[in-house]
Amino acid sequence: MILPTWEEVIDQYEEEDLFHAEERITGYRPGGFPPVSIGDIYNDRYEVFNKLGWGGFSTVWLAFDESTEEWVALKILRAEASQDSRELRAYQRLADLELSQPEEWRKISSLFVQLRDHFFHQGPNGNHLCLVTELLGPRLSLVLEKLSDDHDRWLSPDMVLKVARKLLEAIDVLHRSGFAHGDLNMNNIAFTCHRMISSQANEATEATEATEANEASENNEATEASENNEASEADELTGDRIWDEIAGSRCRKLVRRDGRPVGPSVPEEYVAAESWDDWNDEEFEDVKILDLGDLFSQQEQPGTCALPYDCRPPEFIFEDSFDHRSDLWQVGCASQPPKIYKLVFHMYPFMAMGENRLLVLTMMSILGDLPKEWIPRWESIQQDSDPKLPKLDPESTFIHTRQTNHSFFQVSSGLMVGSIPVAACALAECIQRMQISVH
Repeated sequence: MILPTWEEVIDQYEEEDLFHAEERITGYRPGGFPPVSIGDIYNDRYEVFNKLGWGGFSTVWLAFDESTEEWVALKILRAEASQDSRELRAYQRLADLELSQPEEWRKISSLFVQLRDHFFHQGPNGNHLCLVTELLGPRLSLVLEKLSDDHDRWLSPDMVLKVARKLLEAIDVLHRSGFAHGDLNMNNIAFTCHRMISSQANEATEATEATEANEASENNEATEASENNEASEADELTGDRIWDEIAGSRCRKLVRRDGRPVGPSVPEEYVAAESWDDWNDEEFEDVKILDLGDLFSQQEQPGTCALPYDCRPPEFIFEDSFDHRSDLWQVGCASQPPKIYKLVFHMYPFMAMGENRLLVLTMMSILGDLPKEWIPRWESIQQDSDPKLPKLDPESTFIHTRQTNHSFFQVSSGLMVGSIPVAACALAECIQRMQISVH
């Protein structure tokens, strides 16, 4: 069966512009995304309020747990990705540490997003695994993008140091527990939202107390129906406050150009992911790591490396070696976008443009010559490279700026040999020594 192209599908709808910023509508088919609508209730307890985000294999929704009266994140996987889910297995493997390594488990709980519940949902596109996790705030990549758009602002030096330390602590405890994350990038790091949740909890308490006081002062002859109606109005008010603060109704009804119904596989409305326009709590919150679908045991041989070229450590390029130390390389300097280096210098340390030759050249220009045992492989890489790609100018601003930042690679060296505490100290000294000015 030949599936229609994305261009062919979006051309069928009047809301063509909406599809460029959200999950691909071609994913709404048997085996793909489930058609979710605002107000849907999953597993008889999770009411959907808004979309938090999406990826290639899932959509994530803001939901209210009617059983515990808590706000949660509801991640719904594509049906074809729901069977034998690596992410669910990762959560379960980490949960086993609660008995075998309780001390490490407590640290992991504070640094990685926590799974609250999971279940399967049967929909028109198949059977979907649903993962319920604690509610987190915006992802680090989104916060940095918003700060940059706002007159080139950046995180304060203290915040940079706090985020970097949290990342190093998270990888340290994960590695000591015998695991590796496998896919660390800024889209997989999110801020907590304790202040927002606490304020909403206080508002809910005040609304409940006000309702009880009003009921006590009302005429005792008020009917039970009237009392229930007032309680319902108080619940709706609290829900509206939550909605206004972290969601905002940005839904558009899908309309086909030919006038036909959209069909059961496609949602009736397309919901824009939460933009967190009013978020400004990053200085008061911690960060947590999420998306554990690529987690693997250090005793296992991981599958092929799916990291972008900019992320790849030199050991993978020259030795085809890919293990838990790739987490350290990504955190330290070379992820796309890079974490600590990007947080400190506001730029990328290396560039690849889709091939290993340019990536290695930028590494060598900053870190020095290659080890002798890698020279034969390097000669082969140069012979196989695309001659049409640009050459690297050693006098370029790209190289000169990174050579100026060479002291930072003391941190990277500590990471690559696994000395995370030493790397954290070096990072702090580097930030203080450079007297970073964040505007």
